[in-house]
Amino acid sequence: MEKTMVVWRRLGKEHSENKGYQVNSDEMIHKHITDKLLSFRKTPDCEWRWWHISEQLIIEMPSNNANKKAMYYYYPQKNWLIVKDFDDEAALDGWKWYVHIGNMAFDESYNSWIFTDWFSDVIVQTDGKTNSVLDLDELGQALTLGLINADQIVKILSYTQELVDTIRNGQFPPAEINSYSLEVMQKWIHADSGRVCP
Repeated sequence: MEKTMVVWRRLGKEHSENKGYQVNSDEMIHKHITDKLLSFRKTPDCEWRWWHISEQLIIEMPSNNANKKAMYYYYPQKNWLIVKDFDDEAALDGWKWYVHIGNMAFDESYNSWIFTDWFSDVIVQTDGKTNSVLDLDELGQALTLGLINADQIVKILSYTQELVDTIRNGQFPPAEINSYSLEVMQKWIHADSGRVCP
């Protein structure tokens, strides 16, 4: 287990999270990623959130300043980002997991992992089987705008189907998620006195 860094990039929303999708310039995308990295790298060791567990798993713990507590599990080889929400109100509706489909790769120029969100999402109830695929309309809009091409659509649908099959076969959530829960990671970080914030 070692420190790493992950930037979550919402393709077509680098200009603003709260506005519609658009094709953004390379300069805007670079600034978006760089600004996030500059902010993240100010995080003190005792509050470090990004951990490279294995080739299959990277985790991001919730920020101490976040209103909602959620654990992020990145699966680079499957191109999934599994979010476990600890917000009690969200759990009331039975939805415990929110999975984003995207492209996950390490970018040497940024010395960081970049997760590019590819629109398609899957939510899963607390039973680990009941699920719903979301935002396929946004996927279509992205194709129309030219944010993605037909080959990427094929990959996105393939990644989504693999996830749905995994859920249907009773293999969700992945077993290692329990090994790296929020509680376990907090204990691990604070067990090292060198990581405890003053």
